[in-house]
Amino acid sequence: MIGMISPSAGALLVPGIGTKESLILNLIDETEQDLNKARFMYSAAQDWKEIEGPNSEALLKSATEEYWVARVVSFVRVVLNGLDKVLAERVFQEVEEILLVRTYITDKVLSRLLVAPLKDNCEISSFATLALSNGFSTTAILLDELRELQPLLRRFANIWLELPDSAFLCFSEPKEAVWIAVVEKGGIGKLLKAINKRDLTNQWNLLAFHFTSPQSRLGINALAQEFSQRFFPQESIKKQKTKNIYKIEWPESNSTQKHISNPFENFDSYTRVKKQIASITKAISQGNDFIAKKFLGELVDQQIASSKNKEYVVKSLCNIAKQCSEMFRLDFEVLCLDKAVAIDSSDAWSLIQYGDYLKRTGNYDIALEYLSKAELYCCNEISKSSEADVYSQQGKYVKAISTYKSIPDWNNKPEVLNGIADNLRRMGRLDEAEASYNALIEQSQAGLLGHDWDDSRAQAGIAEIAKRKGLLDVATHIYNDILSRRNINYKEIFFYKRGLCNVLKTMEKFDDAYKLADEIVQQYPFSSEARFARGAILGLIGREIEGLRDFPENDSSPFWRGWLQHYYRGLLLLKLDRYDEAKKNLVDKFPSAIASGEEKTILRMAAALYYLKKDDVASADGNLSELSELYDYHSQYLSMVLKLHCATQKEDFAQIKALKKSILGLKIVDKSLHNAVLALDRKDYSLAFSCEIDALLRLAA
Repeated sequence: MIGMISPSAGALLVPGIGTKESLILNLIDETEQDLNKARFMYSAAQDWKEIEGPNSEALLKSATEEYWVARVVSFVRVVLNGLDKVLAERVFQEVEEILLVRTYITDKVLSRLLVAPLKDNCEISSFATLALSNGFSTTAILLDELRELQPLLRRFANIWLELPDSAFLCFSEPKEAVWIAVVEKGGIGKLLKAINKRDLTNQWNLLAFHFTSPQSRLGINALAQEFSQRFFPQESIKKQKTKNIYKIEWPESNSTQKHISNPFENFDSYTRVKKQIASITKAISQGNDFIAKKFLGELVDQQIASSKNKEYVVKSLCNIAKQCSEMFRLDFEVLCLDKAVAIDSSDAWSLIQYGDYLKRTGNYDIALEYLSKAELYCCNEISKSSEADVYSQQGKYVKAISTYKSIPDWNNKPEVLNGIADNLRRMGRLDEAEASYNALIEQSQAGLLGHDWDDSRAQAGIAEIAKRKGLLDVATHIYNDILSRRNINYKEIFFYKRGLCNVLKTMEKFDDAYKLADEIVQQYPFSSEARFARGAILGLIGREIEGLRDFPENDSSPFWRGWLQHYYRGLLLLKLDRYDEAKKNLVDKFPSAIASGEEKTILRMAAALYYLKKDDVASADGNLSELSELYDYHSQYLSMVLKLHCATQKEDFAQIKALKKSILGLKIVDKSLHNAVLALDRKDYSLAFSCEIDALLRLAA
């Protein structure tokens, strides 16, 4: 059945059944209107459009939803276009009332508002604060997410504008109509948060159902491949290995002038390039990819044309790539590194940076190839240190330490000693690691390591040891002290804030943890890991559905720290009793997770809890019996509680007695896990499960 809807008028025209006359329905109260009055009331409406449904009831339901979505979107746009405070408050009150009654339209409202990037993020922030100050929390959350997605939307829109016209030849619809379909029908929010090519392609292919012609459906599938290739160029590495993996059309130089040196040339060139790099990185941070690529092409072109030495352009590209890594813009990072290696395949520094990039994307074998190649051209110390980092990330801590110690004069290099201490800590040799960190800190404070050495990383190591020992107040104090310093670089701030957030989460200071996690997401909008942490905290404060929005629901290829996506998502689904989806994330994804030994132990505990929730005690027991040695206090505590849970369900009284004795012997009591033990005493499994799921959500870092 096909009807006609006018969202602005709030009217639906439905074909009459058994009569030539049509019905006019008022969508506000869903009542039938007199035809003569309706002609007078609705004749001025200019936005009539077709709407389909299998029957009149479905048609009315779709039309009503469309009306309220359009109403909220128009209200929000009016405010964003500029209203005074009093009027904005009145509009927000109306928006809040609509969204509270019709929560199911929130995603569609957000998608409509994401039809194009907004000019000023600060304006959205001020309106979100205004809404929250008036108690309109649902509206504030909508505005906050709209603001948060702006850099991702700019990046998305820039890539769309770069697509060639040939990419749209299959469509009977114009390019603008395809964009509207992508935004309104494809769940633009989910597309923006995609973390890899498969995730984006799967979500995009769902759009095929919104196009009627077979040709357009084929076009959507082809467009998905084209777009995802541009969105995630780094994923081609696995297929092409060490070959060039991304191509950009660099502008051809029109200059035929020869390089002429003069006394002021080097300084002038340096100043100009510095400004160009600042403009490029600013555009990248804002998601303005089209501008960034244009400026980047011009920079490369100018440096190649004006310089005798290709070393300068390679340095510029490596500089930009480093800043991209700090922003988690892996796509631009690999673009710059690929170009640098293409210009000079023997430049050791670009090879080392490429190896580090490959390490962070989980391509360990290829990373080691690049680092080995870098050693042929010098920088042995840095390449060896980077090689050790690859082994450490794989959980091969002994090999990492031996690699560090193969560096000449290693025991007099503070960076190397700090790396060794980090690996000792990860191995569970906490006393040795703490002694190493303290020695570095003492030497630094005595001025023996030079002015360039900063002991923040060693202090963070001490904080992590305190966290592992259950000394959470100590860990909090150290992290706050580090973050109060002025000389911390952009990338390090991320790790120290994340470390503090994890401590606050473990302490059950969820309000403070959420505030910090949300701050990290705003500061690093392209970091998936930041969103994962925030989503987990939302689950801990009873906002599981909202938390799931921070996790892509489609399958994704394994990548480093990617296990957090399925781990957190699976636990939130378990809290919601969505068992099939929870199993897919907690059990089925476990074998392919790129995780170190202790991380796999955490994943095993999550799988065990799933089995306990499904009354499969044997499978839970099997997973718990394979736990490797744990060095984290809260991990040990939780493992004993889960084993107690198994023993209680099996009525193994001897094991229950032994486990209770071990738990009572713990010096620091975790409130949530203590409540789980009390619940198991009463065989209140529902409460025990709730405490155990929350403990797992607090645990992973």
